[in-house]
Amino acid sequence: MPEDWKQSEIVPIYKQKGDPLDCGNYRGIKLLEHGMKILEKIIEGRLRKSVEIGPMQFGFMPGRGTTDAIFTFQQIQEKHQEKKVELFTIFIDLEKALRGKNGENWGQSADKKIPTKLKTKLYTTVVRPVILYGAECWTTGVKEENILEKTEMRMLRRIKGVTLKDKMKSEDIRKELGVGSIKSKARESRLRWFGHVHRREQESNLRQVMEMEVHGRRPRGRPRGRWRDLVDRDMRELRVVPEDADDRDFWRRRMRTADLSLR
Repeated sequence: MPEDWKQSEIVPIYKQKGDPLDCGNYRGIKLLEHGMKILEKIIEGRLRKSVEIGPMQFGFMPGRGTTDAIFTFQQIQEKHQEKKVELFTIFIDLEKALRGKNGENWGQSADKKIPTKLKTKLYTTVVRPVILYGAECWTTGVKEENILEKTEMRMLRRIKGVTLKDKMKSEDIRKELGVGSIKSKARESRLRWFGHVHRREQESNLRQVMEMEVHGRRPRGRPRGRWRDLVDRDMRELRVVPEDADDRDFWRRRMRTADLSLR
C-alpha cells in the first residue's frame, strides 16, 4: 500500500455555535486519498458477498434506514407500555447524534425583501420535512396534532406577513400560500410507511414488530392510543383497506396529499 494512503489529515470545522475555544464545538473531517477510498469500496464489496450481517443492524445497510430502527423500537416500547410489561433499554452515546441546528435563520422568513413564493418553497421543502422527521412512527393525539397545526400556522403567518390581530383564517392563509395541512402530511407519511411494512415478507423484523402481541392485560380505564389505531383511522378517512397497500402505485396515489400550489 502506498505510504500516502496510510496517512490522513483531520481538519476541524467550527459548528458556528458555542465557544470557539471548546473543542466539542468542532466537527473533525478526515481527508483521505481518493485512491484509498476506491480501494475501500472494492474491499467492502467483496466483504458484503462473504459476510452475513444480522437483520438488527440498520446503519450502513442497503434497504435498512434509520426509520426502520425507530419504528422497531417504537413498536416494541408501545406494546410493552400498553400491557404494563417492563422493558429495559440501553442508549449509548446519543449526545452528538441528537444535537441539532437552532432556528436562528428562520427569522429571515419575515423579511419582506424575500419573495413570498420563495419563502413558501423553503418551508415546504426544508422546514416542514424537519418538523415531520420520524412522523411515520408517531403516535399522536389531539393535543400533539394541535401543537403541529399551531406551529405551522405561526410560520405561515410570518411568511404571509400577518398576525393574529389581522383575524385572517388559517384556511385562507393556506389557500393563498398553496400549502396543505401539516396534519395531512403526517397522515401521508404514516400511511406510506404502513404500506412499506405491509408489503414486506412475513418473516421481516418490521412486519413482526408491527403484528406482535405482548402477553398481559390492558389496564382499566381509557386505553393509550396506539400507532395502529391511528393507521386504522387514517384508512377509514381515505376509505381504503390494508389489502390496497399491496398495489404500490394505487396506495401512493390514494394517500398522497399534494400542496395546493402543486396541484
